[in-house]
Amino acid sequence: MSRPQYSKAQSTFLQFFDRASIEQLARDTGLTKRMRSVRPFELLMALVSSLGSEATCLADIHRAYNAQTGEHVAYKAFHNQLSKQALEPFIEALARQALDTFMARVFDASIAGLRQFDDVLVQDGTCFRVHDALADLYPRRFGHWGGVAGVELHATMSLRCDQLSSLDITADTVSERSRLPQPESLRGKLLLADRGYFDVAYVNQVAACGGHVLQRVQQANPIVEVVRINGRRIPVLDGVELVTLLSAARDAVLDLDVSWPRKQVRLRIVSFSPPGAETRTTLITSLPRSQFSAAQLGQLYRLRWQIEILFKALKSFARLGRWNTRKESLTRALIWGSVLVMTLKRFLAHRAVPTGVVASTLSAAKALPLVLGDVLLAMIRRRSITAPFRRMMRFLGAHAPRAHPNRDLRQGRLACGLRAAAA
Repeated sequence: MSRPQYSKAQSTFLQFFDRASIEQLARDTGLTKRMRSVRPFELLMALVSSLGSEATCLADIHRAYNAQTGEHVAYKAFHNQLSKQALEPFIEALARQALDTFMARVFDASIAGLRQFDDVLVQDGTCFRVHDALADLYPRRFGHWGGVAGVELHATMSLRCDQLSSLDITADTVSERSRLPQPESLRGKLLLADRGYFDVAYVNQVAACGGHVLQRVQQANPIVEVVRINGRRIPVLDGVELVTLLSAARDAVLDLDVSWPRKQVRLRIVSFSPPGAETRTTLITSLPRSQFSAAQLGQLYRLRWQIEILFKALKSFARLGRWNTRKESLTRALIWGSVLVMTLKRFLAHRAVPTGVVASTLSAAKALPLVLGDVLLAMIRRRSITAPFRRMMRFLGAHAPRAHPNRDLRQGRLACGLRAAAA
């Protein structure tokens, strides 16, 4: 990593962790009316270090605060600050600011069809259990992970930046479809979505606004107007219903033009059997056949898995859902704190590796807690972070690159249409 790259990454880092701005935000949100023993900047540092490591309880955040500041704040006074209703808007504002500050292009398109899009977005949700005392506010929909209360995160991810671009926190029972991006916001973009978000009218609206959708469907039965099986046009099958074709398709690849006459909607459906899978995958899209073959659509849809990897990072390396508190505001504050920490980790991972090299955000998430503490401590003590920041970035640069770059060219996101961005 060159000196200008260090300087740019450090400048962005300091822009976000600006003490004066953070203290002003604490006043604006009502978290701080006057400076007491638990100060907002130091509290944020304790949250970042704890949520980014192996902390498992609120007492771990308290210990981190005392260790970093060299003070001996009592647990009751510390917990009283965490319990304030204002902590949630304070941390949420910082997390949303992190989504903007740490958003930078790390991938380009490697196939011609994708280059027409400003970005490729992935929409999905993840749920996790919270304290049962919150069941009235956050009722659970499914019961396979126990408890009676659950939170759903509705997330949109930018594949171009390898970061979350937006996030919404709701009860587990809230409809996934209602949290889709507004069609007009997808102009010039491609959205990948799972089958829980299927809405034929929405796909059509996005196309009318100049965007495109590639989405998995499970229950749809339009009229098939044009049939192509394994690339061959089969006119004799035109006019049948989709379920009839799918039931007889076996291992054939279907590429169909379909319509919903009552809704006056015409779209494209591709259906195929992935190797080793017991069921077929059926995708609906507004992408034209002239630019994307059926095989390319199947390959492209695999990029949707990147948001599942991001959710795994949130839960495993940013402590999402690991806190057993019955306070709603504190629960939401810790969720936003996890989002902030994960966003920071991914930014540092991509900035630490050389240009043109793909970072392993998993390796970086494991490595960063070993070196981030020195940087946070320097900021708390109002010292220059240049030396510890460079040590941190050199350490990440040695441990964050992907271990098997040649294999990544044959599978994963590099094989599905992305490549490391040039300078």
